[in-house]
Amino acid sequence: LFAQRSEIQYHLNDITSTLADAQQAARLENDNAWYQRKLAGAYCSAKYAGLVPTWDKAVFHAERAVSLAPNNGNYHALLAAVLTEAGQHRRAVEHFQRANDLSPQKAGAHYQCAVLWCRMGDQARAREEIRRGNRVLDSSDHFALVRRAQAFQELNDHRSALESLAQAERLFPSNRGTPWLRGISHLALGENEAAVTAFTNILNREETPGYAQPTQKHRALA
Repeated sequence: LFAQRSEIQYHLNDITSTLADAQQAARLENDNAWYQRKLAGAYCSAKYAGLVPTWDKAVFHAERAVSLAPNNGNYHALLAAVLTEAGQHRRAVEHFQRANDLSPQKAGAHYQCAVLWCRMGDQARAREEIRRGNRVLDSSDHFALVRRAQAFQELNDHRSALESLAQAERLFPSNRGTPWLRGISHLALGENEAAVTAFTNILNREETPGYAQPTQKHRALA
């Protein structure tokens, strides 16, 4: 019941209630990997919204989910994503690679590895990960297309990033993240009018906690 209500609260953008219900569900069934995974996600949302100060609890519960279900590639991918946010890039790569071992047809993890190799200064490995991702990419995978765009942005290849984002937006036009990333690439290319349009598109939608202020800042830069 608590886990189901947490899902509903998340879709209502009530992050405080999302976290409270996820905590209660995990407390009642502490050895349930799925509940630990949901609690890690709730702590991520709380961190984005400024409700918790660090990524520590998100990392803890993502690690707990992996320890309970070590052969689930999705849990390794979640832990890697949280470690990325926490700045633990080397550990994140290890878990993205483990996710790839367990679910080899998922391109998104390759692109996320590419982002991390860029941040660690190894563009050659980053480009190789993009090539690996491209070989298994499902053109209907919105998540992977967005991750590929992020990898291209890290390589300062903003034109390729925009092409990948255009594919992603055709699949999921209401997603808030794609115009945000599109605005960043337009801004980097000096295409300020297109950047303003992208950021305004976000601000005209229903706001989520923590999103409006950085968007307004980038629109002002454009």
